[in-house]
Amino acid sequence: MIRNIVLIIGAYFFGSVSFAYLVVKWKKGVDVRQFGSGNAGAANVRRILGRKYGIIVAVLDIIKGIIPVMLGFILRVPGYMIILIGAAVIAGHNWPVYLSFKGGNGMATLMGVLVYAMPGETFIAFIVGFVIGLIARSLRMPSIETGAITGYFLLPALAYYSSQPVSMVILPLILGPLLVPSRITFLNRKN
Repeated sequence: MIRNIVLIIGAYFFGSVSFAYLVVKWKKGVDVRQFGSGNAGAANVRRILGRKYGIIVAVLDIIKGIIPVMLGFILRVPGYMIILIGAAVIAGHNWPVYLSFKGGNGMATLMGVLVYAMPGETFIAFIVGFVIGLIARSLRMPSIETGAITGYFLLPALAYYSSQPVSMVILPLILGPLLVPSRITFLNRKN
């Protein structure tokens, strides 16, 4: 019981480490949340510092999602704990204690959680979502959101049909909504 609580709390504090904030502060000496979209995530870093640094932050945020979940798998925690660890690391990214609870939107961190928990299914969902996103873009629709929603709904079906445990089938359904509040805030800032 104590180990599980430590894993969840540790995942939250690990998720609270904002690579977007640290990289922009290091390179420009400013708070990433004061520029661009106001989001402490890779896309805003790309707007401020360019593609190279945006990619670096995205990779670090994906790794941030992988490490706590990997630790959970190594320690052989039950499936519900993987869900809670994933939720904690994403919540840490979105609402980091170190930055007054104003962070990123969690998409890259969620990707890290899913890549480790269900690599094959996540890869297929990502490819399908990417293609749908490209089609949406050509139709002048929101490409990232359309692709992400497609992957979000496809992933549980892929997990089910590949005989993943029930906890992995519901993992994206439980973790996906954690992106909604920060995404709504992001869209409101743009308007």
